[in-house]
Amino acid sequence: MFSTKWTALLKETSKKTFSNLKMNKRIALFSIFGILLTTSGAAYANHYYNANLVTVYRVFLNGKEIGVVNSPSVVQQWLDNKLKEAEKKNDVRSLQLSDRISFTEEKVFKGRYDNGATLESLSKEAEIEVEAVKVVVNGATVGYAVSKHDIEAALMDLKQKYGGDTKKAVSAASIDDGQSLVKQVKFKESITMEKSSVPASEVLSSEKLQELLSRGSSKQMIYTVQEGDCLGCIAKKYGVKISEILANNPGLTEDTLLQPGQQLNVTTLNPLVTVEVTEEVVKDEVLHYQELTRTNKTLPKGELRVIQPGKEGKKRVTYQIVKENGRIVDKKIINEQILSNPVPRIVERGTKVITSRGTGNMMWPAKGVLTSRFGPRWGRLHKGLDIAGSGSIKATDNGRVILAGWYGDYGNAVIIDHGNGIQTLYGHMRSIKVREGQTVQKGTTIGIMGSTGDSTGVHVHFEVKKGGRIQNPMNYLSK
Repeated sequence: MFSTKWTALLKETSKKTFSNLKMNKRIALFSIFGILLTTSGAAYANHYYNANLVTVYRVFLNGKEIGVVNSPSVVQQWLDNKLKEAEKKNDVRSLQLSDRISFTEEKVFKGRYDNGATLESLSKEAEIEVEAVKVVVNGATVGYAVSKHDIEAALMDLKQKYGGDTKKAVSAASIDDGQSLVKQVKFKESITMEKSSVPASEVLSSEKLQELLSRGSSKQMIYTVQEGDCLGCIAKKYGVKISEILANNPGLTEDTLLQPGQQLNVTTLNPLVTVEVTEEVVKDEVLHYQELTRTNKTLPKGELRVIQPGKEGKKRVTYQIVKENGRIVDKKIINEQILSNPVPRIVERGTKVITSRGTGNMMWPAKGVLTSRFGPRWGRLHKGLDIAGSGSIKATDNGRVILAGWYGDYGNAVIIDHGNGIQTLYGHMRSIKVREGQTVQKGTTIGIMGSTGDSTGVHVHFEVKKGGRIQNPMNYLSK
């Protein structure tokens, strides 16, 4: 049994313990309530945060941040439009961007973006560069194209322009007169191609690249007209066409009279590349005959007699011709073949000196039928003899021809002065075989019988005059 003191102490201790237990219970209840409140608030806050998260895309141009957009498609659409504009402006296709545009995706609480500002920054900072292939001629860059194929197409067009279809065979068993055979087409310059990135505005179409390569840069040339100048002379001097001078000078025509001191634009082109074409050309050419002359002592001096007519020969010549941009710069013979040899012309030149003085003893001028004599005929004097036939007419004696041509009613006629006061006339000829001033020997053919002038048939009318007076030819002709 416990004492009273201990009993009192035990009661006091029991009260305190009970009091502490009540306090701890109260604290525990408050803790649980707090935990419940905290858990509920966190869930709400998390929901609010997630509900306000925005996905944005930071845009980078070649590693540099340009702006923020809500979708990469905004930039892609802008880029597509820019490339289409460049393609249309430069007449090219399939431009590919070489600038590096990248995106970083982020989810930001109440994230902000500005599509318009971003595109504006892109427009300011990026001259859109595209993938291209540059053409390098002798180490110098001359232009850009979309692809190697476009450059090759431009170069092929240039080759075909000056060398024809290079795909055709360049060998043949034989080629005929006037034909040409292209053996080689090449560029004189070293032409290479390299990949590059350039502003879209510098990219050329195949057609524009070809024009650039063939025309090059223009060098302005002004020429001052000199006395005696002509358009053709000026064009030849500067190696241009007359049409190019006319195109450079509006208002100028081929009929314009050039004035000394007048200034003309004779601008020449400087092609960046040279198309060198080597071709073989076959031509049939004439081999001219020689003329061999020998003397003939029995032939009157000054007279020629053809013993053998000349005949031209023929040879087939093959030339190798080198052209640069269509102009011949070299030509040489690489083969010759004789097709036919020429035949020389052989003539005899007379050395016999013929006196122009007649003997007075005349031969008949022609063979034929004597159809009319000297004397009265049809109520008037017939001044000579008519001999009908169709053969040649001869000089009746030595003399000098003083007329050979048309002579009124006598038609084609010849008059010979025999130097002894006697002249003879031969009329109505079909053709004349001598010339005025020629010395003829007795028996020389001077013409052919005809019916020219006042004539009723083919014949020769023959007259004789002495001292200017008409004579009866029968008194002078040999019996």
